[in-house]
Amino acid sequence: MKFEDLKDDDAVVVCTTTDQPTIKDVTVRQCSFCGRDVWLADTTRKMLPKKYYLACMHCAGSNMQKEEIKLPSDEQLKDVADHLGIPFEQVKARIHSMLKNRNEFVKLKNRAEKYESN
Repeated sequence: MKFEDLKDDDAVVVCTTTDQPTIKDVTVRQCSFCGRDVWLADTTRKMLPKKYYLACMHCAGSNMQKEEIKLPSDEQLKDVADHLGIPFEQVKARIHSMLKNRNEFVKLKNRAEKYESN
């Protein structure tokens, strides 16, 4: 699979590779783009549509620079908070802030590129 072959409505889930620490209740799957082993959390798996693709951090980082990233669910954030030993509200506020800033940057960058091409 190649990122260029994705349709606009295809779901892509960004996952951590298995050489990184993980939360509890995960399964090992493979990145749909490079085949690396990745962790897929049960809380994420429960939210997935029937058709989806998994992207390791490496593939996502180099290929998803123009896409907005959906905010994680509270259940996903609770997993992270439990794993890190940090209060849920702190984790939620920090991740929401980081993704909001990233997504705003992506929107502006996409608008600028669209403007420049016209």
